Amino acid sequence: MVWTYDTGSAITFSSTAVAENTVVVGTDAGVLVALRAQNGKERWTFAAEAEIRSSAIIVGGVVYAGSYDENLYAIDLATGDRVWSTDRGGAVGSPLFAGDTIYISLNSGELQALRPE
Repeated sequence: MVWTYDTGSAITFSSTAVAENTVVVGTDAGVLVALRAQNGKERWTFAAEAEIRSSAIIVGGVVYAGSYDENLYAIDLATGDRVWSTDRGGAVGSPLFAGDTIYISLNSGELQALRPE
């Protein structure tokens, strides 16, 4: 084992995203955690209002993650600061990025296509 990190909360469905030597994962406590890939040291955390069970994606230095608080978050990979968030009207599943579009699913059964500005 190279390193471990205790998030202090369960990680139920969120798989990790990795870019620029940073590993990002969401927790059931609603915290998005960014760690240094080489040693597991914390870079930053971002708190949502509810569980982050979606898997994050990283595109162009921005982390996108959905939450059970019905928001899709865009977080700056370098700083952990919120770039923007948008209420989608339902718990947001794992985003997918293709072309210039972000696709998300909601627990209501709806699929949405968004273009980040």
